[in-house]
Amino acid sequence: MGLLGGVYSEARLALMTPITPLHVGSGKEAGAVDLPVQRDPMGYPVVWGSSVKGALRGFMSLGGYRDFVEKFFGPERGSPELEIGRMFVSDLRLLAISGGCGLGGCLYTSRYLLLGFRDILQLLNKLSGEESGRYREYFDNLKHVLECADGSDVVLSAEHGEGFLNLGGGIYVSKEGRALSYSVCSQLGKLFRDILAEVYDDEVAEWFSDRVVLLPDSLAAEIIGRRLVMKTTRVALDYESKRVRSGALWSEEAVPDHSLFAGMFMFRKIGERESLFEEFKRTICGDDECSFYVVIGGHETIGRGLVKFRLI
Repeated sequence: MGLLGGVYSEARLALMTPITPLHVGSGKEAGAVDLPVQRDPMGYPVVWGSSVKGALRGFMSLGGYRDFVEKFFGPERGSPELEIGRMFVSDLRLLAISGGCGLGGCLYTSRYLLLGFRDILQLLNKLSGEESGRYREYFDNLKHVLECADGSDVVLSAEHGEGFLNLGGGIYVSKEGRALSYSVCSQLGKLFRDILAEVYDDEVAEWFSDRVVLLPDSLAAEIIGRRLVMKTTRVALDYESKRVRSGALWSEEAVPDHSLFAGMFMFRKIGERESLFEEFKRTICGDDECSFYVVIGGHETIGRGLVKFRLI
């Protein structure tokens, strides 16, 4: 397992989906959007692991779980204790973003995003030391999907006929290939059906898995990274006059609900007999399947930032 496996004894795949639009900001920037979302070096939305841990720590602290918080997240800043937390949360990388299409809603992904998911699965397979299981099944399905994506065409998870989608920027895919040609890859639908079944009920998972669009990387960074990210203009009110405050106009981005992110939770074990993941699951999840909800990004007052996590 290497050096990392000697430090972190347990690791779990973390799937995260926004229930409401998600704004986890990178700070105020000069540009067309005042408050952009966090992005990776290629321009795709990402949620930094520090944002996830900060939100979890805050909610657990409010719930009175002080001992649990210090064990998993480390002591409060300024504390004389030097012990670091026993849980590592990776950045949550975008796997697919939701957006409109001719069928009422699709998921868009790219080869680059799928390769990022493959990297996560490779590490999880090494840390778990297992030759079979869901990580291996996802990995094998993903290998077939990447073979389908080895080209410049749009790849669809299912055949839906003429005029399947309009990609928001005038990109039209038709059977005759008048704009962009496309191919159909059933493995793409199977991969997302299995993953989506972890976070949604069967009906929703089936709906979206038939509407997955794999864009070539030449188009994906612009369409997924920019056009499908929501942009909202907001104002601040003067509550005495009930009017907009002078100069209080700004714009911000958000990742649409029903998008999908993937990352890892890893647990460092030091002498305890009990699995740290089992303790985390019992405290946070409270059920057999480790699923929980948390608000990330600090936008509770406007109804944003509610996400669902599923640890597998």
